[in-house]
Amino acid sequence: MNCKYKKNTLKLQDLITHNLLLFALFRFKMNIERDFERLKEIGKFLRRTRQGCGLSQDQLASRCDLTKSNISNIENGNKDFNFSTFLEYAKGLNKHPKELLDNDFAFLKAWN
Repeated sequence: MNCKYKKNTLKLQDLITHNLLLFALFRFKMNIERDFERLKEIGKFLRRTRQGCGLSQDQLASRCDLTKSNISNIENGNKDFNFSTFLEYAKGLNKHPKELLDNDFAFLKAWN
């Protein structure tokens, strides 16, 4: 009887894990669909800003706690990033984070 209980518990755990993974994937897909244009626009702006500072991705990476790959993914709009990453990017550019937000992004017009 004890063995049967463990077998049923494992099946239940597998089912819960499977459903949580499906939910996470579905939620991730929804966020990509919602945020794709925002991420592309911000990425292009950050690339132009970096280039305007005369920095390559390698140079920016050496000035902050980001990898070149991470910077590339952000600038191409392929990666949603958190606030800490944004602060590191600003630090690497030697700019106040507010300067990187002070732009007329198209997606902000929804709040006007």
